[in-house]
Amino acid sequence: MPDTPEQMAVGVDGRVDHHGEELPQLTRRSADLNLERLLRMHHPDFTGVHPASPSIYALFRVILSIGVRQQFRSYQVTGLERVRTDLGAMFVGWHTNGLIDAAVVVEPSPKRFVFAGRHDMLTGSVIGWWGRRLGVQPLLRQAERLRGGVDEETAAAINSASMLTVAAKLAHGHAAALFPEGHSHNESHLIRLRTGPMRSVLNATVLADRLKLSLPVIHPVGLHFRHCERFRTDTWVEYGDALEVPLLDDPRHAARLLDGDWDEPDADATRALRDEVGSRLAPLTPDAPDDATWRAWLLLGHLRARAEGKRLDSWREEVLAARAIRDGLRSSEESGPWAGPMAEERAERDLASTSPVAQKGKLLHGLLDEHGLDGRDLHPSAQRSPVQTILCVFSLLLSITLLPFALLSNGPQWAIG
Repeated sequence: MPDTPEQMAVGVDGRVDHHGEELPQLTRRSADLNLERLLRMHHPDFTGVHPASPSIYALFRVILSIGVRQQFRSYQVTGLERVRTDLGAMFVGWHTNGLIDAAVVVEPSPKRFVFAGRHDMLTGSVIGWWGRRLGVQPLLRQAERLRGGVDEETAAAINSASMLTVAAKLAHGHAAALFPEGHSHNESHLIRLRTGPMRSVLNATVLADRLKLSLPVIHPVGLHFRHCERFRTDTWVEYGDALEVPLLDDPRHAARLLDGDWDEPDADATRALRDEVGSRLAPLTPDAPDDATWRAWLLLGHLRARAEGKRLDSWREEVLAARAIRDGLRSSEESGPWAGPMAEERAERDLASTSPVAQKGKLLHGLLDEHGLDGRDLHPSAQRSPVQTILCVFSLLLSITLLPFALLSNGPQWAIG
């Protein structure tokens, strides 16, 4: 018998998956697994109707739009012209900023999204209210299954219903945002990609073909945060070119899906698509062995721009300059993604991180970082502009003018204590 949800440990417990990698930690909410409720409320849906309440989804988009603009100091989106509104689309990105990642993928897109996520996004007290009305499809992860919180048969039933629903909605032209790494992390490169999103979109193409609909595509999305852990940071969302999904020619496979039974697509095709997604997605990340190397590339990008008499005026320009440094240092035989554990053998011969110029860049970055500076401060025009000076003087004069009123209104309270 599996352990009950109450027996699953919250926080660090040392559990690992079959690759030997640490399982995502459980929170109190994710450890509270309400299987009966999930089974009762959740069934596959093959219709083209979006599962969310129209009014709640519209409200959600408004709140999302306001929220991201309050969250970030600068917020730039490029590549939306690559997104076709007449095709189903799965948007995939790397995952370093939790729910913020999903927010910045969904907010700018013209598509209506079907969401899949952790089970407590439906059963939680507050977030569950939103999750149910937004049509979130629950998924039971290895984090719950390998800890004994649910048996494999029940997990398969719930996950199958969710994945069939997502696949059907993709086939009917809606969108989904999934993160194939499986959980949020703090690395500066992709970690091992899971196959779940690939299996879902492969089956979506099968359903679309049988229903005489246009085949869905995959859109890699680059999510670039200057400092993902900080409020009011700079952000650039980069929609990549669409990746066509191969159609699996297996009538029996299609029939099983249409009968409501989740049937796994061909394993070789799934792995090939996962690898292709990884190779498309990795260049849209820092693709660095560590954060210090990425910061060094940003710094070198500023130095190159300065030598050319230019200035990098936006976070997007900084990322592109750092990307040019990275790709220029890597020789052709060493090109390709730094895909976490799969690239460990390249660590000592990756010129982008081991060359003398990269090492000097790391050293200079460290010196600047100690004083709260970065590459932007190396440019002569990084000094305060006349406009900023005028605004500062105006603010100071305004404060001095209002000081007597502040003292009259608050002075007695301050004196009394």
